[in-house]
Amino acid sequence: MSNWLHTATPEARRAFYGYGACEGQGADEHMRDFLAAAYIDAQMASSDALHRNEDFVRDPHQELPPSRDASPVRRECEESEPLGPVPRDAHWPRWMREDNPRRYGRDDEIRMHVEDFMPELGDLLDQARPHEHMGEELGARWVCPVATCDHSFCPHALSRSHALAVRALGLDDIVVNGTGGSDERLDGSNPRLFLRCIDALAWLHLQEHLLSIGVRLTWPHPRERYWEPVAWWLEPDQPSPRYAPLPQAVVRLCARLNRNDEVESREVRDWIQVKTLRWARRGQHRARVNITRLRREARTRREDLVARMFEAGERVLTVARGLMQRRRQDEELLVGWRLEHAMHSAYLKEGRAHASASVLASARVPANE
Repeated sequence: MSNWLHTATPEARRAFYGYGACEGQGADEHMRDFLAAAYIDAQMASSDALHRNEDFVRDPHQELPPSRDASPVRRECEESEPLGPVPRDAHWPRWMREDNPRRYGRDDEIRMHVEDFMPELGDLLDQARPHEHMGEELGARWVCPVATCDHSFCPHALSRSHALAVRALGLDDIVVNGTGGSDERLDGSNPRLFLRCIDALAWLHLQEHLLSIGVRLTWPHPRERYWEPVAWWLEPDQPSPRYAPLPQAVVRLCARLNRNDEVESREVRDWIQVKTLRWARRGQHRARVNITRLRREARTRREDLVARMFEAGERVLTVARGLMQRRRQDEELLVGWRLEHAMHSAYLKEGRAHASASVLASARVPANE
């Protein structure tokens, strides 16, 4: 016998067991009472649980498990503060830690490559701007820092090639005729533009050296603000036609960097997938636990409602209607958690479809569930 029948009226018990209609009760009314009693019994007998009772057991005296040596540091530590066995980069992925053999970035690899062929340009990105290397001891000239090159120019007496290079940048107004109309020079009425044109001419010449080893130099335009610093890029597939074939070191460097990029991209992708799967798994578990808790609380409220209404002498049809209204209100409390459960389940399903076996093992997510 269901528990709710202990507090039910004789009319409700008679309708539930399917006995004949009471005196003065029509067949339709008897059928409505029977269906109402069946609905009440279904609502009282359903568990509506997504978890077992053991999932809600909490031992208040249980000791916390010891932290692992590689657990993340959860607070900011001073540089002088010893951390013991916990490394400072423990919260980073393995491929981003200092012991990673591929810890050098692309700029560092290019710098070491340039130093092998032109040691004077190895720290080009960290050097001051070219116009700062000009002085009275050099006769107000910029001199190429490469030891095997004797190129230089003076902004007050430009050669024809330098004047054409400045005009190619769209700076026709800054190139003016010198004293006597013999030579061309840079107009110094705008000091900032004057110095930036010197930088552009110097970087343009240094790029010719770097192109011979497969490196292209980029710098901001003189008329634009220096939002971005000077940078260099490997371009082994587009060497300058004026130079001989590129050294094999460039080809090997590009192949190694491409392999490293592929490995790092795969590791980044796997790391993101692991984090996403763990997040979806935790979210799904949290939603299930809360749905189960709310359902059990709702069932307790329904039992109390049915008992109080029968004690008040309400008919079985009235109790069923009140229980139906109570059920609608309880379902509204579950909408948010059901949406969250559906969202995390969708993420988990999609993650399983695209993740590899190693990613699923790292995320501790079964392949099929």
